[in-house]
Amino acid sequence: MRVKIHGGTLGSENMCHSCDEAIVKNKGLSCERIFCYAATTNPVLVREPVFQCSMWSLKGSTSLKQMEDAAWLISTSRPRRVGFAPGASPLEVVIRAPKEKEDE
Repeated sequence: MRVKIHGGTLGSENMCHSCDEAIVKNKGLSCERIFCYAATTNPVLVREPVFQCSMWSLKGSTSLKQMEDAAWLISTSRPRRVGFAPGASPLEVVIRAPKEKEDE
């Protein structure tokens, strides 16, 4: 996987401070080291402020996998088109909690 990191305008906030893939280590008042774990298992030292990155992820945000694991599964009793039709028989809707999906 290729990660693009570009510099930016001086004086702006470094994106790494709000990225979930970065670890910021402070060493004193004006010395900090930023390590990026976005594309590799080995950390990459970020030497300059980053203002554009293809792998930036908001710190504390929920991943797609975490959302899918927590989502309720909704299905119908008959696999066919769902909608309004004259004279259609009632359709049963089944809603399963996230824990029940693991048992299947």
